[in-house]
Amino acid sequence: MINNMKKIQFKGASVDAILLAVIRLLTMLLGIFSTMLLSKSLSLQVYGTYSQANLIISIGTSFSILGLSDGANFFFNKAQDETEGRENLNTIFAIQAVIGGLLGFLILIFHQSIIQYFQNDSLAGLFIYIAFRPLLNNLLAMLQNLQVSIGRTKAIALRNIAVAIIKLMVIYLAIKAFHNIKTIFLCLLLLDAITVVYFGGSFSKEKYPIEILRAKKKRVLGVLKFCIPMGIFVLTNSLSRDIDKVCIGRLGGTEELAIYTNCSTILPVDIISAAFLTVVIPIMTRYISLSEYKKGSDLFSYYIQIGYLTTATFSTAIAVLSKEVILFLYGEAYLKGQYVFLLYMIVSILRFANLSLVLSANGETQRLMMISIIGLIFNTFMNIVLYHLVGFTGPAIATVIMTAATTFILLKRSINILHTNLNYVFDFKKLVLYIAELLVIVPVFRILANYMEFIGVPTIGIIILAGGGICGTIFIINIKSIVDLMKKINQLR
Repeated sequence: MINNMKKIQFKGASVDAILLAVIRLLTMLLGIFSTMLLSKSLSLQVYGTYSQANLIISIGTSFSILGLSDGANFFFNKAQDETEGRENLNTIFAIQAVIGGLLGFLILIFHQSIIQYFQNDSLAGLFIYIAFRPLLNNLLAMLQNLQVSIGRTKAIALRNIAVAIIKLMVIYLAIKAFHNIKTIFLCLLLLDAITVVYFGGSFSKEKYPIEILRAKKKRVLGVLKFCIPMGIFVLTNSLSRDIDKVCIGRLGGTEELAIYTNCSTILPVDIISAAFLTVVIPIMTRYISLSEYKKGSDLFSYYIQIGYLTTATFSTAIAVLSKEVILFLYGEAYLKGQYVFLLYMIVSILRFANLSLVLSANGETQRLMMISIIGLIFNTFMNIVLYHLVGFTGPAIATVIMTAATTFILLKRSINILHTNLNYVFDFKKLVLYIAELLVIVPVFRILANYMEFIGVPTIGIIILAGGGICGTIFIINIKSIVDLMKKINQLR
């Protein structure tokens, strides 16, 4: 295994992807620790209120971004000179300031309607702390894209880890010292504001200051024509991730939302495939633009195989140990959501790779937008129907169905674009062999987990030994294939 790893050059797309994966994993683990702390320290009612407030922030952020984070990157990099760049950025940030500020005031004005929707009076004192978080989140996303454009990617990564650590400390102090969630939202509001000022100052020092009062009306139309279609795609995707929680928040109540929110949390099982996506996108875009479909098909196939060998392995291990993972992460009160947890592990397996990759590289943003809009409409309808038919797990079942349908549609279109076929992309002989390996290995470690539980091994010990055993065995068996795939991606330019 070590000798195989040494054969990989310590440069190129694969190594960049691994570095990004490590950084993202550290950030997400800190976020999981924060969730663990909150889940085990707060009652279901209080944690449900915390989840509702975060849902308001998430939906507000999705509605008000309008593709402007992508626009900031696009218009900054396409500017012919500094004057054009300044005018573009001043206009883009001014648009966000107006939209985000207006949304903040609307949240404050209509807070009673939001309280009535969630049927939770405990939200009343939180709106002053959450109303303008969408604005700050969007400004931060725009500034981060600009930081990447000026070559400060490492600074962004370090900032994300630092902020995650600070958030964990804030949550700990707020719970242990102040015993309320208002303090958490106040501190996070201040932290976001400070981070926006820091990145704004950093960009000003490296390039030039962003001055929203010097926005140009002549630039507004061009900015919105680019940003709005992308914004709709991002919005519908974000709402599709949150719509089940919106339905549960209304139909199920605060405590059910607390359980559902945690058990539907996407764990970092796609950490490897997501990192490879970052470095694969520009290569795939170049291949498609040059009509080099054979190379594009090869790249897509390598990416798909790395996706299922890693994401499906992690997801299967966690699903097999779902009871132990829920107890460790959230506590016994959340075991009611075990079926929701299992259904979302199926969602994670279905999302083993980002299949919008090829369509994005081919410039089919309108097709992606229509797929996401139709998916959102059907998902909303099925959420409501299935909740009334089967109860609490209904929205999760709807999410599995829509994820499977979307995966099939995107995969079929991707294959058509690349002029290839399903067998070439997946290499079904290898896929069937991989599934057979799982079917043999998983029962062995589930039996081992049961025995460890019987003799009193702590939950974390069971997770590490049984879950690590599943993943470790699969990776040892497939290490040569994984290393070969990484080397092949490195060779593509």
